[in-house]
Amino acid sequence: QQHRLDALPADQQALFPTSLRSATQEGQDRAIGYKEAYIRNQFCLDCILRHSNMPHSQQVPASTASIASDSHMSKVSSVLKSLARDWSLEGKVERDASYEPLLEEIQRYLPLSSSPPKLCVPGAGVG
Repeated sequence: QQHRLDALPADQQALFPTSLRSATQEGQDRAIGYKEAYIRNQFCLDCILRHSNMPHSQQVPASTASIASDSHMSKVSSVLKSLARDWSLEGKVERDASYEPLLEEIQRYLPLSSSPPKLCVPGAGVG
């Protein structure tokens, strides 16, 4: 969090890249980018909740909100890590390491034809 970085002595802050210093244009641009990403992420999560007929951030009054349990937070963390791995540029290395061997074996044993095979993947949530 930026306020923690700003609380460090100036000589330590000088060691940071300019994008981590809030007094620089790069730092301000970075903060704006994070805020925009936060809004887009919240919109995505709200869409998922709306699709599931669950209350979303625009429907739950702050006074009725409760603190999530460690179990629920662990599940949320797992889903967010999976989303990052499967859809982000940063997740490409892990995605390739995880999925490429499977795809190679599928192509080896079930070569693609005009009609690709249908596969049931354990743990994919379709059962």
